[in-house]
Amino acid sequence: PRTAEPTGQSEWEAFENAVKDVNSDTNILRNVVLLPNAQDTFGDTWGGFEKAVTLNEHKSIAVVGPGLSTVARVISPMATHISVPFVTPTATSLALSLYEVHRYVLQLCPSSRLESEIMIDIILHFGWKYIAVIRSEDEYGRSSLLEFESLAYENQINVIDTVEVQAAVGTETAVNETEIVSKMETKLKDLQILKTRIFVVSVQDSQLFHVFKAAKRLGLIGPDFVWIVNGIDTPAELLPKELRELMQGLICTTTSLPDQADKWRKKHNTNSTSAYELYTYDAVWLIARGLDRFLKDKHNLSWSELPTVPGTPKLSQLINGNVLLTYIRNVTFEGVSGNVAFDEKTGERAKSYNIINMFNETFRVVGKWVPEGETADKRLDFSNRYPAIHFYNSSSIPPPDRDNALNQTIYVLVKVSPPYAAYKDNHEKERRYSGYVIDILRQLSKDIGFQYKLERWNDTYNNLIYRIASPNNKYTMAVGDITIT
Repeated sequence: PRTAEPTGQSEWEAFENAVKDVNSDTNILRNVVLLPNAQDTFGDTWGGFEKAVTLNEHKSIAVVGPGLSTVARVISPMATHISVPFVTPTATSLALSLYEVHRYVLQLCPSSRLESEIMIDIILHFGWKYIAVIRSEDEYGRSSLLEFESLAYENQINVIDTVEVQAAVGTETAVNETEIVSKMETKLKDLQILKTRIFVVSVQDSQLFHVFKAAKRLGLIGPDFVWIVNGIDTPAELLPKELRELMQGLICTTTSLPDQADKWRKKHNTNSTSAYELYTYDAVWLIARGLDRFLKDKHNLSWSELPTVPGTPKLSQLINGNVLLTYIRNVTFEGVSGNVAFDEKTGERAKSYNIINMFNETFRVVGKWVPEGETADKRLDFSNRYPAIHFYNSSSIPPPDRDNALNQTIYVLVKVSPPYAAYKDNHEKERRYSGYVIDILRQLSKDIGFQYKLERWNDTYNNLIYRIASPNNKYTMAVGDITIT
């Protein structure tokens, strides 16, 4: 039997080490040898489609990889069509957990849904209600926070802005770094205007430096702000010193890795501390353990030719592939990435997370999150067994989620024009005004938390705009049937 399709050099080395360890273990798959077959997708969907065809050519009985969710979604239909179990060690896309679509996929790395739940629980724990989201404009950023924004809505957490920043495009050079940070700064300026204090970030590790550097220039880093990142795979000691300084007080999620992970790295002589290698290693052992039980129960592996359209490649289906998938799904063992077990209802891997905090330029575990529990505080463990979270100013007291200025009274000019804004003299105080934009203003004041005083404007629209834009005037905004032209 062959396993195929790991992606990335370090993942391939972990894959190769796992195959060697399985083949040398006399307690599993006796008289069976796993034959590794590496296929490089080059991190692209077309490459994934090409390599999906090779699954059939090589009669692969299981697939490990690839690392990217976009490529995994391309390979999945072929794996399903030919009944080949498909284990993704590091693809976290929520779409891959949809059983009706990706029936042969097993996600060894917890999906983005779990990471979203953790961040929502952290926000609820501290009582924050107003946040902003920063994500990369690629599959990684969008898919990882799609569920987050839905959960935020369900929990009455206001996402007052979502900013998409340039996706990582490989190793950045010193020549264009200034330009990248400048573009990032332009993207983040809206957050400065909105007086946002709590930021949730979903970008690749390589983009963090640019995001934080731009935020520092805009005055968005300091004791009044909190930054929450949905996962950092790079160890603190490998991050630039300047970035570590900017990230003081940062809160982050990471999978709970057991002590045997360090033993595994020493055994295989690797200095990498990425969790991806551990997931890849466990993916091979997951398949091997499922295959071992499958064969011990006298099931056979064979192929039957599928009907195809004339002129297209011949395809064969793995007979009993669905049975093999069930055996693999039912495997439970203690791997180097933690306990490997799959939820019976969702099919996802049950996993606990560490909550980590950047303090004195290093990450430290400050709590734990487990999927079980009806409320956020029951899923989160911030007990005395862990050190307290320290924010940017080294204080354990969380800052408020909004600028205190928002609680002040602002002056608003009203351009009367029914039904947008109407005025009646026989009403008391602000109730003299009514209409569509007045209702919007009232709701904004409740959601954001400010008081307002209305004053009628009887001059032209042009002069109204000039008045609002002029320096040193007392008016903050205007409402009415004002068009963008």
